[in-house]
Amino acid sequence: MLDRLVQISQEMLALAGQGEWAQVTDLQQQRQQLIEQTFPLDPQVSDSVNAAAQIQCILDLDRQLTEMARTQQKEIGQALGKLNRGRVATRAYQDTSRR
Repeated sequence: MLDRLVQISQEMLALAGQGEWAQVTDLQQQRQQLIEQTFPLDPQVSDSVNAAAQIQCILDLDRQLTEMARTQQKEIGQALGKLNRGRVATRAYQDTSRR
C-alpha cells in the first residue's frame, strides 16, 4: 500500500505542476482513504527500512506539493487584487462619465 501512496503522491505533484488542481484534490481524497487503511503499519508484516524510506518519500513529495500550492495561492491572490483594482477603476470611470 505504501507503494501506491508514493505513486499517488507523485501523480499529485505532476498534476500540480501542470496546474490541474481539481485533479490534485480528487487524488488527495483517494490518498487520504488509502492512508487511513494503511496506518498504523503492522511492524511484523512490513519491512521497516523500506517502509521508512517510502514514508520519507511521501513526506518529501508533500512538502513540494505544499510549496507549489502556496505559490499558486499567492498568484491567485495577486490576480484577484488586480481584478478588484480594475473593477474599482471601471466603476470610478463610469461614475465620472455619468456626470
